[in-house]
Amino acid sequence: MNLSRILGAFLLALVIVLGMQSPPDKSLSQQINEQLTTYVNTFRQEKIYIHFDKPYYSAGESIWFKTYLVDAALHSPQSLSGLAYVELIDPSGNIISHRNLEVSESGAAGDFFLSDTLPVGSYTVRAYTNWMRNFDEAYFFQKSIPVGSIDSTALAETVRQEEQVEQESFVFQQDQPPIDLQFFPEGGQLVNELTSIVAFKATGPDGRGLAVQGRIVDQHQQPVTTFKSQQFGMGRFILKPSASCTYQAEIEIAGVPLTFPLPEAQEYGYIMRSSPRHFSENIKIAIESHGNEGVKDGVLIGHQRGIPFISIIVEANKPYFIAEIPKSTFPNGICHLTFFDKIGAPQCERLIFVNYPTNLPKLSIKSSQPRYATRQKATLRLSLADENQQPLPAFASLTVTNPNQVSYSDGEETIVSNLLLTSDLRGTIEQPQHYFTNRTQESYQALNNLMLTQGWRRFVWNDVLRDTLAPAEYMVERGFQIKGQMVRYYSRDQPVSGPITMMTVDSSFFVAEGKTNESGQFTFVDNQFQDTTELVIQARRVKGRKEKLKKDVFIKLELPTKPPVEQARSPDQSAWLSMMGNYLEQQQKINQIDEAYNFDEKVIILDEVEIEGRKDDFNDPFRDANRLYSEPDNRIILDSIPGGASALSIFDLLRRVPGVQVFGAFPNETAVIRGITSFRGSNEAFYLLDGIPTDAELINTINVNDVYYIDVLKGPAAAIFGSRGAGGAIAVYTRRGAGVPVVTERLGITNITHPGYYQAREFYTPRYNTKKSEHVKPDFRSTLHWEPTLVFDEEGTAQVEFYTSDEKAEFDVRVEGITTSGKPFAQQHSLVVD
Repeated sequence: MNLSRILGAFLLALVIVLGMQSPPDKSLSQQINEQLTTYVNTFRQEKIYIHFDKPYYSAGESIWFKTYLVDAALHSPQSLSGLAYVELIDPSGNIISHRNLEVSESGAAGDFFLSDTLPVGSYTVRAYTNWMRNFDEAYFFQKSIPVGSIDSTALAETVRQEEQVEQESFVFQQDQPPIDLQFFPEGGQLVNELTSIVAFKATGPDGRGLAVQGRIVDQHQQPVTTFKSQQFGMGRFILKPSASCTYQAEIEIAGVPLTFPLPEAQEYGYIMRSSPRHFSENIKIAIESHGNEGVKDGVLIGHQRGIPFISIIVEANKPYFIAEIPKSTFPNGICHLTFFDKIGAPQCERLIFVNYPTNLPKLSIKSSQPRYATRQKATLRLSLADENQQPLPAFASLTVTNPNQVSYSDGEETIVSNLLLTSDLRGTIEQPQHYFTNRTQESYQALNNLMLTQGWRRFVWNDVLRDTLAPAEYMVERGFQIKGQMVRYYSRDQPVSGPITMMTVDSSFFVAEGKTNESGQFTFVDNQFQDTTELVIQARRVKGRKEKLKKDVFIKLELPTKPPVEQARSPDQSAWLSMMGNYLEQQQKINQIDEAYNFDEKVIILDEVEIEGRKDDFNDPFRDANRLYSEPDNRIILDSIPGGASALSIFDLLRRVPGVQVFGAFPNETAVIRGITSFRGSNEAFYLLDGIPTDAELINTINVNDVYYIDVLKGPAAAIFGSRGAGGAIAVYTRRGAGVPVVTERLGITNITHPGYYQAREFYTPRYNTKKSEHVKPDFRSTLHWEPTLVFDEEGTAQVEFYTSDEKAEFDVRVEGITTSGKPFAQQHSLVVD
């Protein structure tokens, strides 16, 4: 359903009033809800979730993933944007690979190839849209991906570093306590003489919850109460602060006493208390004031992700207000309660996670037979229905992994826990799925503690209640946008206006026409580039009363930028290394099998071949007008390398060329061609980019995605460059000059080579129904099957077929997805092979 209709319907619906009379027209309640409706409609937010084929990887593998983009309020797949950015970030915070994905209602598949030279560590996958950049970047999708290595030296070094970190993690330093202990009064503040719940959260140096216990004392060291954490370092205690008193918490960690001050209590103010109970049918909410005019004429507003669901107008002339509201009134998930005083100022607020999502879709997964043999075709039949057994159409992704190699951590996040919980909260949530799989009073209490300690901040009320809303800085992108400014050619600080045209120069020729604004600015939006596209932009300025068009203008292109990368806290490496131990051993065996059977897909070097006769230059796909030599000694063709575009750098590819030695670390690498010495006093290779001489510093900056092929010339072949080629030559050729942005400074014309949408590779799975020579190779895949484009039809059914491997085990089948109406679902299944 359309978001505007839902919000509009709410404003026309009956306002819930408990024990009070209906308010007059244009009440405070209506004003607040109208402003909320305007804000949410103006700044509709989005969420991104990514499902991966497994939780960790080894260098040399591929990361397979499915991107889901939904409306943040309704979770419907009909989102604003059609273009999403997914980035792979190394442990040092460098973006080493990125994908521009065309996202439709069914989502978008993608992949990253992990070079086998990647260092061991925790990598991050980050995803966002251009529109999401208008809001808090804390709500971008981010997930830590551990990457190991079959290189025993690299593993040993990582373990050594981890042991050192563990030994130092609880060493007390005077200026940095070994834990962070924070306190969160229920409702937002402590008020003198009013009894409040105070939640707390203790985290260690690794950012994970830490068990603590201690006591609360006043300024005279008199004990007031004690406290003890429950799950994930969170807990609560009751406190009634007194005037002129201050309070602090006392704990002890590793024999070291530590103190932490509590928030200062206010002399006047409001508090909010709530007691959501797992087995109760109602939720009690109490609001109390001290030293004010009571709660009369105030309003309690409840909304979920910006969509209001209750308004309670308080008319009782008392210092407190109590209401019991049926749980059925609340939608599933995080609900936000805010109390506004009689002048419309927000005074206190509370998050509540209402109900467990009992009305989520029910997914059934059935194998065509109870057990399978090795290398046999397996068929999975899936059906999806609601709580009334009505079929649900949906989009999903499925992964089948080998349990002898891949194991999932407790509470591993799914699309259900992400959309209903973690995507609406700041900070790290440990084991989010734990809150959905353990339906006990203890886990419900832990969930309530989480609501008290992790803030919902997709918007703040001060922004909502403003009379005017500032325009968004970043545009919604249904496709690629080309932005820039037209200025005078000879005075480039002077903007001018006039007509502007953009066109392509290849077979997909199109023309887009427009006019700049008075400041010379222009934007071509929603461009659908399915592949790298060569563009020509032409502009003219208008001069004089007769509006003559002059071409003495220069087009400044505004190149896209990326959000800054915040260095995330690295997870505990020892935890995932212990999980990956057997996995890495198996990967090493798989690599040995590949080498033994000579089916190594990573072979990328084409050695020199002898050519008889002359090939027509016009039919040569590697023909380049700037190329001075005939044939290279070695050539690397990027399109022929599985995942080659995901290499860390150009030098990462050059490491594989016989006779080429790479020195330094990314992004400061150089190459030397062994056996060649330059009389210039250096044996470093001579570099060319699209036929133009350059240096290693510039080659380090080239995105591997933009490279078409690389030629390596040794000895006599490089002699054509004279003394410069005495150390050999490395020539890099980009896709139609895409290596570096080149602006041709001609009057009124400029060129741009723009990347297109990333076309995901197809996951390889062998088909054993037809005998092939390569089937003699033993098959021990860690990911047995990956299906990112699973579609449930109108009958709520889907089917998947694949072949088992040589492994005998209960394979782990995991399905995640979302219905067309915006309800997430996740389910596991075991597939037995013996």
